[in-house]
Amino acid sequence: MVDNLNVGLRDNANVDNVSGHVHTQSIEGFWSLVKRGIDGTHHAVSPKWLQGYLNEYVWRYNHRDDGRAMFLTLLLRSAAPV
Repeated sequence: MVDNLNVGLRDNANVDNVSGHVHTQSIEGFWSLVKRGIDGTHHAVSPKWLQGYLNEYVWRYNHRDDGRAMFLTLLLRSAAPV
């Protein structure tokens, strides 16, 4: 499923790859983690469940630099009062 994504090509010689804290490498790194995670853990994902898996990998990517373990962060968030 992930291998069928149309990424496209671009001419890097004429494009600014950095805009503030946003880099083209950021999105490339994110998709690399998603593809490796799906291929390595799930092997395939149906379109029905793809959004859920993408949400999981977005959460993981956004918390990759947290000081505490992801499981502890998730546990504390789920136990916090609303």
